[in-house]
Formats: sequence, structure tokens, C-alpha cells
Amino acid sequence: MNKLYLSLLLVALTLLSCDNNESRLYRIQANGLFGFIDSIGNVIIEPQYKYVGPFSKDGYACVISNITLVEEISPFSKLDIPEVSENMDSCIHIKYGYINKKNELVVDTTNLLRIHFNSINDWGGSYLIEFAHKYMANNLGFRENALDKLILNDGLFVFQDKDSKLFGYKDIEGNIKIEPKYELCSMFNNGVAVVKNKKDQVKIDNFSDSSITESLNSTGVIDINGNMVVKDYAIINDYTKDGLTWALSVSFSLDDDNGFKRDWVLIDKKGDIKKGPISNIAHIYNNQEYPIIAMDMGFMGVYYSFLDENGEYLTDFNGDKQLSLSLDGSERSELFKDVTRFSSGLAGIIGYNSKGEPAWLFYDKNLEPVSEPYDSLLPFSEGLAAVKQLTYLDNFSSHMGKWGFISMDADSTLNLSIPYSFSECGSFAGGLAYFMNYGTTFDVEGYINKQGKIIWQTKRKK
Repeated sequence: MNKLYLSLLLVALTLLSCDNNESRLYRIQANGLFGFIDSIGNVIIEPQYKYVGPFSKDGYACVISNITLVEEISPFSKLDIPEVSENMDSCIHIKYGYINKKNELVVDTTNLLRIHFNSINDWGGSYLIEFAHKYMANNLGFRENALDKLILNDGLFVFQDKDSKLFGYKDIEGNIKIEPKYELCSMFNNGVAVVKNKKDQVKIDNFSDSSITESLNSTGVIDINGNMVVKDYAIINDYTKDGLTWALSVSFSLDDDNGFKRDWVLIDKKGDIKKGPISNIAHIYNNQEYPIIAMDMGFMGVYYSFLDENGEYLTDFNGDKQLSLSLDGSERSELFKDVTRFSSGLAGIIGYNSKGEPAWLFYDKNLEPVSEPYDSLLPFSEGLAAVKQLTYLDNFSSHMGKWGFISMDADSTLNLSIPYSFSECGSFAGGLAYFMNYGTTFDVEGYINKQGKIIWQTKRKK
């Protein structure tokens, strides 16, 4: 199994259910089965499930009782695409239900989620759970992030109709509350959920001398009663805690410009526009501090920047506000090829030395570097940030390529608080952080506290 994929998924599924650490539970794995511990390492729910998701704020966790591989008719069968339409697709069938923190099954595991992909060979390996890990950890959208999206919030969870393959919502007793009529659904969050309506695709002929098929403005927002409160957007991100999100509207014309018009706007739960429009941006990612924007520059690839409080770029894409990303004083000016979100006033951005070797640094909101270079890093969380020591150092270090944690002093100085000692790790949540150390015959994974003390660990055979 690709350990990076699994560790990233573990990070994503670190449980964020409650406001205090004493009642928070953390996912563990032992002998291929999953359970939960508390913040001091006591096993609260013995490992017994094929897989588990995070406990929601409602106090329920999605549990998987069975994962099987079947062959089904390709979802592309109606698109009349040669060599694709007639193929059968590999499909993972996931049976799931919900438990409370007493390990009582409050929704039985008769619910079925189908995850399609074109071929089992696309993913490699031989274990179904490995396919599910990789699929859910590395793709975007509902079906790919299945467990995250199956969280039970506001008393409702997503289910898939076995016949139509469309999605709706059930309550904690298993009753259908919102009929399955959506192609995709997100979990409810503070009374609203993002959904994609089932709509016929729009076929645009003679558009830039080609034919383009596009699903336009089919995404909206519903309340817990199923009422559509926001509609007709192409993309709507998940809402922040402030009840705001960035949404994309798309229109097209066949006039002299002969192109799509793409406008991003910041909207509230009613759809009222609070900021924007901002045009010609591939994507805007929500962030409590500075949102991340992505610009698709064709053959040059995708580049990133940030939006300030006024909705202005911190950098632009024409060279006027490009950042010098030199690690060693060499002449170099680059657009951002990769970034992290801002957290605690800092964001990670990739820079380069004179040899063209990349590294990550933390930058402040003035886009000034404030850290040493790292192989990789994660945003700050609960006062600590995971960082990976450079693998190309002038002086050999036995900890090259290992992860540790840095903290920020009152004067904003960054210091190594937990030494480089982990093969992989995740961000802190509820006072604990996931780690994994690779070995020759087995790997060790578990959780540490903010002092670097191991709270719980287990060995996993390779």
C-alpha cells in the first residue's frame, strides 16, 4: 500500500467532532480493522470495522461493514463514446451505517455506496480497501471523498438510490427526508448542503471550431427541508464557519469573443453576493484567512495566488507582482507553482535555489519568507505545523527526509518543537497528531501529543 496515500487519508479523517479534547475520539487501525481511542490513548471502541469515518458534531460516525468489488455497466454508456460506452466498469460496493460513541449501531449497515472507476488496473494492488483509500484520498467531489461526505450533520446523511444511482438524504432513523434526485451531494453543514442537480448536458456546436459538451450552472444549495435556497452555479465550494463560500457562474456566447465567461462571487447561505465578481480564475478555494486562487495558464500549467480582505490578488500573473522565490540569493522570479492555505498568518509556498532544487518556505501576508526551507510542510494547526527536513543538505543529517513540528513564539520566531523523527505525520487536531514510521518488516503508526509523547501506537506488517 502506498503509505503516503494512507497517511493523508488518516489526516483527513482525524476526528473533529467535539469542542473539548476529553470527548473527542480518534481513529485507529489494528490487524486491518478500525476503531477509536480517546485523547489519552484509551481504546474506547475496539478495532472491528472495515473502515470508519469521523464523528460528526452530532456525535455519529460512519462505519463500513463490507467492501466488495463488482462489475457494472459503465456510467458512460449513454454518451455514445467508442470503446468506452460498451465497457463494464470496476465498481466498489461499500455497505455503511452509523454508530454513536457508545458503539451502538443507530443506522444499520444496509446502505450501499457505489464508487466507479474505469479499470481495476488503474489503481494497482490487490486489496479493495487500498483502492478505496487511494480513490477517496486523492480525488475531489462526493464519490471520491466518500467517507468525508457521509458524515451525519444536522440529523441527515447522504444516501444513494440503488436503482437511479442518484443521491438524497436520510435521517438518523433511516427515513428518507430528501428524495434522491441529485447527481452529487455534500454533507449538511449548519443547515445547508451543496448539491448538483441532474441536468441534460449542453452541447455547443461550432464553438471555437469544435464541439464542447459542458454541464453548466447545475449546482445549488438546499436547506434541511430540501428547499433550493441558492441555484444556477457551476461550482459552489463548501461553506465556511462564517456561512460564506465562493461560487462560480459560467455563461457562454458565440459572438466575436467566442468564449466562456467565468465569474467567481462570494455568497452567503441565501445566495446574496458579498464580494466579486472575479473573472478568468480557474478556482477559488475557501480559507478563513486568505482564499487561494488558481489560474490555468494553458501549456504553462496551473499557478496560484491569494485574495486579500478587499478581494485583490496578493500577486498577479503578468509579472508586475511576481514574487522572487530564490532560496540563496540567485536571480529567480516565479509565479506560485504550489501553495498551502494561510493559517496563523502564514502560508507555505515553493521556492528554488540556484540549482533549480525546490523547497517549501513559510511566508507572511506581506509575502516575506519567515522560515528555513523544508522538503514539505503542512499549515499551522493548534499552534504547531508539521515540516519535513530537506533531503539535500550541505551537511549530512540522519534525519533528512523526516517530519517534525515547529511552533511560533510570541515574537513570531519559528522554532523546532518536536524533533524530526517521523516518516509521515499529519496536523494536530484536538491535541493529537497522527504519525507513521516505516520499518523493514513492519511499520509503526499512532498518535503523539503536543509534547511529542506517543499516546497510542500499533505495529503493521508490511
